[in-house]
Amino acid sequence: MTFAASALILRRLAVPRKSDPAVRDSFFRELREGFSEVLSRGWVLNSIAVFTVSNLAFAALNVIGPALFFQQTDGALKWGVLLAALNIGTVVGNLTALRWKPNRTIFAARIVEIAQVPLFISIAADAPLLLTVSAALVAGIGISLPDALWYSTLQEQLPENVISRVASYDWLGSLALRPIGYSVSATIASGLGEAGTIMLGGLAILLTRVIGAMHPSVHALDRRYSTESAAPAASNE
Repeated sequence: MTFAASALILRRLAVPRKSDPAVRDSFFRELREGFSEVLSRGWVLNSIAVFTVSNLAFAALNVIGPALFFQQTDGALKWGVLLAALNIGTVVGNLTALRWKPNRTIFAARIVEIAQVPLFISIAADAPLLLTVSAALVAGIGISLPDALWYSTLQEQLPENVISRVASYDWLGSLALRPIGYSVSATIASGLGEAGTIMLGGLAILLTRVIGAMHPSVHALDRRYSTESAAPAASNE
């Protein structure tokens, strides 16, 4: 049903058709050019790096979190409520993104992403369920709102002919290490303990966001004074 609704919404978008047929470069040349585009923009590389850390941390949370909850009475129900709150938070974050348009979008994203951290702390500390569910709701906002800022910034700041190439590296950096997070989380937990491993994930998110927000390219990116151009460049495609 959601895919059908998305299709109906997308049909309403007026996308201009290009009059000139696209000319494709070789795959490896596009790969090199995309990598160069990522390296040439510190705020892009910054974002991909912090997304990688989040995916590693949430991979560990998805493995260890249920194990912690299932040791409790009605643990499955509690974990289900937590996931529901997390998803409600993502909806709230997306709705907020429709209204809130900060000028320093990536800096704002780094700050909002810190909202993911209380969820890790509350689970690791075995906080009361109400507090943990509230933290999950806030974490959902801390996931979806920065995502919306990130994707809108890519559209605004990058030339049209490089957006897809940069986005491909974004997905690679964001998801490639997630299986590793699933694989090693139990091993780490055998040394640090389950709570310690989850706390480590939250600390990693916090540190990378603070460091990421301090990066000069993140501060310099301002929608009002940006030197980037989203206008179509001479396309190689």
